[in-house]
Amino acid sequence: MGSNLAKWATLAGAAIIIFAVTVLVGLQILPAPHKEMDYLVIGCVATLFSLTVLFAMLLATWMKSPHPFFRKRLKAVVPDDPPQN
Repeated sequence: MGSNLAKWATLAGAAIIIFAVTVLVGLQILPAPHKEMDYLVIGCVATLFSLTVLFAMLLATWMKSPHPFFRKRLKAVVPDDPPQN
């Protein structure tokens, strides 16, 4: 198994585990007679939390720069005036 495939498999597995744990915690927190809206809210919260954690893991593992969202622009080099005859 290649290292690139292993990274993707690890990230996908971690996201699935986080999603499942968040769903289980959500089902335990809400009162017992669950309605359809309760399942919708639990699924939305679990999706939001797992995608947030996945994004944070991607930033921590693959983007090592201190400011991943900003890059320094190269200064424009202004050519000297051409000699006039």
